[in-house]
Amino acid sequence: MNKIDQEQNLEQFYFAYKNLLTEKQRNIYELYFFEDLSINEIAELQNVSKTNIFRTIKKIIGLLKGYEDKLHLIKQYNYIKKNLSKKNINFDSLLEEIQHE
Repeated sequence: MNKIDQEQNLEQFYFAYKNLLTEKQRNIYELYFFEDLSINEIAELQNVSKTNIFRTIKKIIGLLKGYEDKLHLIKQYNYIKKNLSKKNINFDSLLEEIQHE
């Protein structure tokens, strides 16, 4: 798996499991991955050491991967989406339709 695939998986994991993270963890994750701030910049904003931010990011990544290893929500989502597309059923449209019921 290349770096782009890993980043896409991590983003999927984040949106699936972000509510299992603390507010502080979500904030650091979003600053680093979505707002593209450096570890140094985040450390300054949070008034903590760079090492603390680095360890927190590594911990978050480990947590997200661990949640997926245990719960398999993304794996199941992708499996269902793939099999529906084989039957020419648009998963996103179906999901939207279900949410509006």
